[in-house]
Amino acid sequence: MGIVVNDFVKTPVGLLVTFLIVWNFMGSMMIHVAVGLFILILGSIFIFKFMNNCCTVTKIYVDDKNRKDIFGRSVLKEINKACLSNTEQATILFSAIILSVVSILIIFTW
Repeated sequence: MGIVVNDFVKTPVGLLVTFLIVWNFMGSMMIHVAVGLFILILGSIFIFKFMNNCCTVTKIYVDDKNRKDIFGRSVLKEINKACLSNTEQATILFSAIILSVVSILIIFTW
């Protein structure tokens, strides 16, 4: 019986049947993992972009035209970063928690 099965698997129909059997057992799991990781990556990028849009950075340069760094740029005097408000911090935290829970549920509920 084993020799006949090995010969059958080597045929095109045998390869198709083997693929369909494996897909029956593993297909839905692979789709859930792929979609869950896709949502996790896409959501993380969205949260990072939102966080960068909420932060403001102000750079103040020295006015002296004779003072340049080795690349010919004006010398940076000061950098001011505005902190996120409590509402923005809570929004980012809540979004990250929801994103993590949804991704985990999608990945592990096949």
